[in-house]
Amino acid sequence: MSPLQAAHSPIHYGLLGRKLGHSYSQTIHQELGSAPYQLIELEANQLGPFLIQKKFRGLNVTLPYKESVIPYLDHIDPLAQAIGSVNTILNDQGRLYGYNTDYAGFAYLLNQRDLSMKHKRVLILGSGGSAKMIRQYAQDHDCQWVQHLSIRQANPNLNSNLSSAQIIVNATPVGMYPHNLDQRLNLKDFPYLETVIDLIYNPLRTELLLQASALGIQCQWAGGLDMLIAQAFHASQIFKGETIPLQSLEKLCQQIHATTENWILIGMPGAGKSTLARHLAKISGRPLVDTDHLIEAQTGQKLKELIPQIGEPAFRELEAKVIAQITKEKGQVIASGGGAILKPENRQAMKQNGRLILLKRPLEELTTKDRPLAKSLQDLEKLWQERQAIYQTLADLTIKVNHDPNITCQQILKGLKANELVSY
Repeated sequence: MSPLQAAHSPIHYGLLGRKLGHSYSQTIHQELGSAPYQLIELEANQLGPFLIQKKFRGLNVTLPYKESVIPYLDHIDPLAQAIGSVNTILNDQGRLYGYNTDYAGFAYLLNQRDLSMKHKRVLILGSGGSAKMIRQYAQDHDCQWVQHLSIRQANPNLNSNLSSAQIIVNATPVGMYPHNLDQRLNLKDFPYLETVIDLIYNPLRTELLLQASALGIQCQWAGGLDMLIAQAFHASQIFKGETIPLQSLEKLCQQIHATTENWILIGMPGAGKSTLARHLAKISGRPLVDTDHLIEAQTGQKLKELIPQIGEPAFRELEAKVIAQITKEKGQVIASGGGAILKPENRQAMKQNGRLILLKRPLEELTTKDRPLAKSLQDLEKLWQERQAIYQTLADLTIKVNHDPNITCQQILKGLKANELVSY
């Protein structure tokens, strides 16, 4: 919606912010029944006139306006007042009421993972509205100390007190779509670190979380998507003036996770990634992406001609650019090239929004036709030795390929469901 439309058209519910192309709120609120729900992008000078018009029933508020909206409200809930940040506005007969449901959303995120801030040293990255909410939560739950750190610049100066943090919470947009792999803090500088939480939900796993996972720090699902869904759940109850069963929240979290993650097929050349990706996309209704086909479309050449012409290193650079772009998006079935996992940056890009499914097939069954990097069984054996450990480390799910693609696809879906990686 344009600012002009937003200022003059009645709105039932919506999200108010500056840049909202990354938002899932519309989908979430439609599922919760807070609909119709619109995204309202406004510049700072348009915020006041829009709120004064009061042509809406309820609003969610995100960056950078969680504090800026406060002067326009008629009443502020005590919790939101204590935090100094509002993310939910209700228009009740012309009077604007401000609430903070981020607090309840953050509590849900921690409770779902059995995480506690009691007696912990908590370091919050950022100092805006979300950071203020986390500070209030930490103080309410008996943390040992809580401090803020700016990460506007990479590698900020750390004193011995800050580096003793046990919990780090990112409340900044650093690492958010479309700058997915941006990171300005090295977690190796925190020897006592136990838990990393990132409020960013797009991508599902930021570079900060991926580094924490690589270091063995408790963070696997401490991204911000569940918090986003939970705060919307509580906001929807305020909007509609009714109680929604908690089971609806749990079901919605599972549903949103399942539909937003990419399913990425990895494995040796000739394992059947392209064929099985087509079948999976058809069964699931998801968009299909084949990295090799994208490269061929961009270059106008088949790989069997392209790779000998430009060499493998140049081909890997082309492949990395394609992977960096497509893995920012979500809900896809992706067939990757057999050697796509060789570059560390590709592995990180795949992990940010994806579940990686390793397709295993006996080497002697793999085709070598039109395979410029695997022209013989001996080539395949060499490649397998080079890649085996990487494949197995990356894989969230390993599937033995059956000669019938339909059987293999059902095995994949069954494996995803058993690991709670898909809702059907």
